[in-house]
Amino acid sequence: MTESLPGKANVRSDTHYVMTGWDRVVSVGAILALLLLGSGALMGVAMGNVALVLLLVAFVVDAPRARVGLTRSPFVWLTLVYLGFLVLQLALGPLRPAVPMAAQFEAFKSYIAVGYLAALAAGYWLYRKPEWQFTVFMLLPAGLLVRVAEKWQPGDFTGALYGHGRFRFGDSAVDFGFWSLVVAIFALTLIRGACRMRSPLRRNAALAYLVSVFVLALVSVVLAKTRSVWLIVPVALPLAAVLGVGPRVPRRYWLRAAVAGGLVLVALCLAIAWGAGDIIAGRWEKGQHALDMLVQGNWEALGNGSVGLRAKMAYEGLSIWWQQPVLGHGFASAPELLAHSRFEAVATRGFRHFHNTAITIMVEHGIIGLGLFLALFVFCVVTLFRALCDDVTGVAGGVFVSLVAMTWQSMADHVIEGYRNPFMIALFCGVAVALHLSRPGRGGDQLSAAGRQ
Repeated sequence: MTESLPGKANVRSDTHYVMTGWDRVVSVGAILALLLLGSGALMGVAMGNVALVLLLVAFVVDAPRARVGLTRSPFVWLTLVYLGFLVLQLALGPLRPAVPMAAQFEAFKSYIAVGYLAALAAGYWLYRKPEWQFTVFMLLPAGLLVRVAEKWQPGDFTGALYGHGRFRFGDSAVDFGFWSLVVAIFALTLIRGACRMRSPLRRNAALAYLVSVFVLALVSVVLAKTRSVWLIVPVALPLAAVLGVGPRVPRRYWLRAAVAGGLVLVALCLAIAWGAGDIIAGRWEKGQHALDMLVQGNWEALGNGSVGLRAKMAYEGLSIWWQQPVLGHGFASAPELLAHSRFEAVATRGFRHFHNTAITIMVEHGIIGLGLFLALFVFCVVTLFRALCDDVTGVAGGVFVSLVAMTWQSMADHVIEGYRNPFMIALFCGVAVALHLSRPGRGGDQLSAAGRQ
């Protein structure tokens, strides 16, 4: 599949370095790790963790001969500063006895995975092996396919279709709905790369696969019954279609394509309304009441629905953050702090975070932690945006739209910690790192001279 994608990403002009047998072993191991990460990112913890460890080991072994290029990259230095800050937070753990060190260390490992170290390792090898990027992201729906296959039982399916049941990842319908939307996004954007395949057989097979995945992902978005995800759909899917399908549509057919896309979107909205009309009506009424009480400042009458609880947690989180605004309260402090909330409904629910990524990071790591995290995140988004015009495979477009969707989702949930979230963030931000390193004068030219092949 990799050799069927012509374009600048596949060009090689490495004449300065001769690979040894050990170099080839490391290179092959990194490729296998990338494929494992792509196929296992949405499947479970084991495959993702193994892939990240292999990529990190391969990065440590291979990076020294490219150290000149890496040290010229501002992303590398900012990543090291952020990782140093996380280590400092862990070192301060004994001074925060309210949270056991074991819990702090587990949270530390999760943050390390999304602390852009994993993105740096994955991005380094996505840069070294750009011809594999398309294949890695074509494997992404594998975890979703496995999960849906597991749920494909008459009782589960009919319960989600006609009753109040929901498709889930473990115990989270929100994660299942969101990652199903991400898979639908990539099914659209990767059409751009599939259409560039030279082999008609492979091209048709890839397109059939992407169309099937898109339909399955839309069904999963509907059956997950997650409002925050539904609200992203009208923005994310049209944007993905423009980036992925748009370049393949002749100008004279743009109007027809827009009408067809609009009909698909309307059909999806009607399916959501038909499948979860009662749920939507009930939650809309509660949400409207909560917003009215919030505007009036009447916290007692705010209610304990989804909107009301999130508003209470946001208020609580900002108040708690102000007590330790610089360094925050440390790893894994959010569950303990929420357990002692002034709002009884919040204190008794056992929430593990504040259902808002920015507030959760501020509470646990202060304004310094949030600032470093956002600096790296904005760097990735800007890098991807600049690469959209030259995106020949649809990978950069899919990652860009997914990060936009993730930004929206982070306002209603905490998308950092979780079984699959770190692996996806490593892939997404890794693509941005690869694009950054490939820009002349950004370290990529030095990496090439060091032996990229």
